[in-house]
Amino acid sequence: MQVVQGARDFLRRQNHNYRMLLVRASGATFLMNLTSSYQSIYTTALGADPVTLGTMSSIGSAINMIISLPSGWVSDRYDLKKVMGIGMAFQVLMIALYALAQDWRWILVAMMVSPFSMALMMRSQNVMFSKALRDDERAQGFALRMVIASTIGIVAPIPAALLIDYFGGLTVQGIRPMYYIRFIGLAIICVYVYMNLDSVPPAPRPKGEKTSFLHDIREVFSEGEGLKAFLVVSAIGSLVMGMTMSFIFLYAAEVKGADTLTLGLLSTAQTLSSIVFAIPMSRLADARGRKLAFLLNRPARFLFFRILVYAPNP
Repeated sequence: MQVVQGARDFLRRQNHNYRMLLVRASGATFLMNLTSSYQSIYTTALGADPVTLGTMSSIGSAINMIISLPSGWVSDRYDLKKVMGIGMAFQVLMIALYALAQDWRWILVAMMVSPFSMALMMRSQNVMFSKALRDDERAQGFALRMVIASTIGIVAPIPAALLIDYFGGLTVQGIRPMYYIRFIGLAIICVYVYMNLDSVPPAPRPKGEKTSFLHDIREVFSEGEGLKAFLVVSAIGSLVMGMTMSFIFLYAAEVKGADTLTLGLLSTAQTLSSIVFAIPMSRLADARGRKLAFLLNRPARFLFFRILVYAPNP
């Protein structure tokens, strides 16, 4: 009860935008968990082979790399509400393409749209969260968002698995209705959140200050302490994720023999671990620094892949 009361007190101290973004994160997480375990299986059922899946992931990563810096510059120069609105529109379009897909090429287009959504929406959302939180509460504020969103999202995988079984199992016909539900729900949430967000204009700059894209990039690299090392670590992490994420649930289904319900339980366990560890790790980050929390998180990821590979086959 003390934890719940503390969370309530924390939420009461936050501004309107924090609470609106919490609504978006919670709703989007619930809807994402309807389909997250089945995306690669759905794409394969639409005709993609493993090489095609890898190629599609590479194309999406390449687009993300190209637009990442420009989208960050846009987020610094324009009203974050408008930037996030454009990102949410791209996200709704992406899910519509999944729902209406006739073959794997539709999914390729959706994966090409996804980086625009993530770059504009997630970056502006994170900046808005940061602006709403005090320095000594920032990690806790992000963790509370994850806990609340994950708690709501943990409800989704099992009903989704049962519905997929009802509609036809791990086939296009079985999985497609989940994307219809996700599309309709996401469209409603995005419109509601955008209509209720307060504008967040860019920070004013001194008159006569250079504002070119290249100048701003040089300024960030010259002032950002440890930024270059962090970029290297992030690049390596992105390489690993790009090589594996498209195949984890497909591997579980085709090699390890996981059925629809088991895949749903995998998502549930993943979400549950986020709920359990988010607040303790955030408090550690606020008290001892973000680096220690980041380093403690790495072994868990290694353990995940080891268990997945060595899990017994049917």
